[in-house]
Amino acid sequence: MKRTEKETTTNLSSDISVKNDEICGMLFLDRVLVLPAMEGCELVAYCRVMWIEGDGCNIHIHRQGEKPICHTIGLNDFMNQMAEKHCPLFIRVHKSYAVNILYLSKMCGNILYLKDNQEIPIGRVYRKHIEEHLDVIRKSTTLKNNKDK
Repeated sequence: MKRTEKETTTNLSSDISVKNDEICGMLFLDRVLVLPAMEGCELVAYCRVMWIEGDGCNIHIHRQGEKPICHTIGLNDFMNQMAEKHCPLFIRVHKSYAVNILYLSKMCGNILYLKDNQEIPIGRVYRKHIEEHLDVIRKSTTLKNNKDK
């Protein structure tokens, strides 16, 4: 990637703010989501995104302890782009919601709980897929705990 005259700035307090015309747009780097912002782009680490809410042609990206980021892309398009980039962290749990599997806690009835007790509704179409992910998480946690003993 060639450099431009605009400087690159970083903000270490949360995510990284970038001023660089070459990477603006809906790009997905290795582990970072690049979103257009008023003054360049904002980089959001995948692991910091807890859940995503779709609202027609927009998504609201929710991060732990921070204000949601609104971006003009539909949830279907977002999930398709994540699949193209082979990013398995996000799963669809409802027609309007996707969650980061790192934050899954438990499922109770038609509600999915994240680790911060955030409640996300479960769509009946997505229920079996969520149960499979929770089983994998339980098994990997059990294996890890058994190795530590």
